[in-house]
Amino acid sequence: MRVLKKALDFMLCAAGSSGGGGGASGGGGDGSGRLAFWLCRILRGIARFLNTFLLFPFWKKTSFVRRAFTLVELLVVIAVIGVLISLLLPAVQAAREAARRMQCTNHIKQIVLGVHNFESARNEMPLGMYSAPDAEVGGSEPAALDEGFSFLAMLLPYVEQAPLYDQLRPGERYQTWLKAYQSSNDAGKIAMKGVFTQHHDAEGTIMPGGDAVISYFRCPSSILPSHAPASFDLPGYENRALETNIVGYATSDYKGCGGSDGPEMDEVGGDNGVLMKQAESKSPIRFSQITDGLSNTFMIGESSYVPGGKKASDNINDYPTWIGGQYNDEQVRITGEIVAVINLGPYKKTWWVDDGAGKNAVSDDAAYSQHVGGANFGLCDGSVRFVSENISQSTYNWLHGRDDGKPLGSF
Repeated sequence: MRVLKKALDFMLCAAGSSGGGGGASGGGGDGSGRLAFWLCRILRGIARFLNTFLLFPFWKKTSFVRRAFTLVELLVVIAVIGVLISLLLPAVQAAREAARRMQCTNHIKQIVLGVHNFESARNEMPLGMYSAPDAEVGGSEPAALDEGFSFLAMLLPYVEQAPLYDQLRPGERYQTWLKAYQSSNDAGKIAMKGVFTQHHDAEGTIMPGGDAVISYFRCPSSILPSHAPASFDLPGYENRALETNIVGYATSDYKGCGGSDGPEMDEVGGDNGVLMKQAESKSPIRFSQITDGLSNTFMIGESSYVPGGKKASDNINDYPTWIGGQYNDEQVRITGEIVAVINLGPYKKTWWVDDGAGKNAVSDDAAYSQHVGGANFGLCDGSVRFVSENISQSTYNWLHGRDDGKPLGSF
């Protein structure tokens, strides 16, 4: 019983001190602070009630007789502590997630500001992907149409990563590749491999610097590994292999916004975004070309998921890496397509797999986060907004377009 008394006295002291501190923050703090404040008040009341009306008389009569405590008393103390922990744990978890979401917001803002610095220095925004400049050659798609360095690689000098940029040399590597491409005939252009495949075929490794983990290219809530693994488990398809030229590159949870389904939502991935691949934008975009307004146009979005292939036997080729797309442009960009809903709509917190029978749930162009209820997006004016996964699909589509002229609903 003495142990129980000491425990209650300790809880009274803790509740009194916590309640006093909580009162200061409870008036103007966040929801978790107010919850902790009121829990402390309730705890103090319970402890005082037990001390005054139930246990004090018993302690007074037996304090000089009994020298130990019973198992029942121990269980009561454990039960009280367990209830308190169960009440406080959700508040602590919610506070931690709120902090992670805020940190994610700051990361996106750094990237958006990097794009602004890039545009100020070069009078143009970076491309979403520096890949083959032709959508088709002689009626066929070039092999490097969806392979190339990303805007994140080109932004390195503008986000305090100049030494990494000098090691990687993405601008120099791309210009060397582009000259060889442009000097080739049609057959050569169609067959010419992209920069990553060429390097992997020649060296058997990733590009030096491509494994560098950059903290503000990652969302703190992401469940993806820091580097592209040799295999990845998809629901129902365990141990799915990645394409070998992707394995080892560092992960990114943020992608550029490459366009929408057009103003009437009747196109497929209309080329009207701000960070498009080379074949979609013959010349880089300037801020002056964003006629919908910088505050009404997406630039960066969270996209932290791994789409599967067209059938279960296919290797994974859409793993997100900051350096670029070694196989697909969806590794570095998202769109506002009708089927590319935020967090995969009814399939949220899972992955997209098409088993070859036409059961592809969603597009691989989707925004996707581990935050509850939506995802963070950076707009062209430098602001960052948390956008609900229940946003009107037309509004979401038009936010991805830079010049559709459509009025936006609330978001």
